[in-house]
Amino acid sequence: MAAASKELGEDALLVYAREATPETRYLGRHEVVFAAGVEEETVPASSPAPPRAPAASPSPTGVTHPWIPMVREQLGRIGADLRPDAGRGGEQHAAGRREDGSDKVLSQLTVRDIPELLIQAVIGRATTAAPSIAPESVAFVMTQMLAPGACGRTMLVLLGPPGAGKTLFAMKLASRRMSEDEPPPRLASLDAGRIGGGHRLRRFAEITGAEFAMPTNVTQLSDWLQQSVTPAIIDASGATDDASGSAGEMLEWLSKQPGVCPVLTLSACMRTADLMRVANRYGRFQYSGLAFSRLDETHIHGPVWALAVHTGKPVLFVSDGRRIPEDLSEPTPEQIVRLVLSSENPTQAPPRSFAAGRAG
Repeated sequence: MAAASKELGEDALLVYAREATPETRYLGRHEVVFAAGVEEETVPASSPAPPRAPAASPSPTGVTHPWIPMVREQLGRIGADLRPDAGRGGEQHAAGRREDGSDKVLSQLTVRDIPELLIQAVIGRATTAAPSIAPESVAFVMTQMLAPGACGRTMLVLLGPPGAGKTLFAMKLASRRMSEDEPPPRLASLDAGRIGGGHRLRRFAEITGAEFAMPTNVTQLSDWLQQSVTPAIIDASGATDDASGSAGEMLEWLSKQPGVCPVLTLSACMRTADLMRVANRYGRFQYSGLAFSRLDETHIHGPVWALAVHTGKPVLFVSDGRRIPEDLSEPTPEQIVRLVLSSENPTQAPPRSFAAGRAG
């Protein structure tokens, strides 16, 4: 008690004492708790009273939160200021609108998952020739921003992330060539490192009578390519963007060979940001064009246009179904833009096939 009185004052009071537990015995044999009174501070009469919190509002949990009414009031004021039709806030909003139709173009393209930077480029070009933006001028500018092109090389390499539809694209391209009374192209798969890899393409080659190979290294791939001048379609399903393993090494070697057309194959269902990220990762393989699968599984096709403009590569092939080869198309820039702008409100429109966006 003497030590407690010296530390806490003469008013120190012993609350309770007990023997220490085994876990705390190293601190001493007993645990004691003392309490002491606290002197109240005197406030001068001239000092203003501190602000009082607003009355507490009952909470469903039984806990009172005295500042909730004040927060609600502030949020209500902010919401009123942000409403376009509310007093001065509405006037400021209307004053900030542009009369050239830019705001409408911005909203229409934003809902189609087109980045604002590309939208501003469209607006800038569309307003150069006329003071106001007409719908046909938007379509014209977007068409001009796409790179036209075709893959006239004898060797087609389909690369891209897993599940993008590379194998199905290879079968569709081969079937279309054979439907035009052309000899079947040679087929190859770089997926030898995976159990069951290349099985679908091998089975397709057996049915159609096409030559099929599954090289396991660059030497075998090079020897196979030199055996014939017949056009070849190579499914690079086993190769990843980091060029690791034998499949990656073969893909990196192929991308540097003359007469090769590497095509980055992607799903049209991906968001623009994800498409750009994947395209940047595969940029080391120097792909010449783009191919999009599953066009019929989404009604927002802005990412297709956005990625083509972002990479500067033409959209060589699109697929809007699983039929071989009926659902394979080689779109023109006009057809792509028509597909992107085909729905007035793409967030509420049903899925559309690529055929709906083709030029008549």
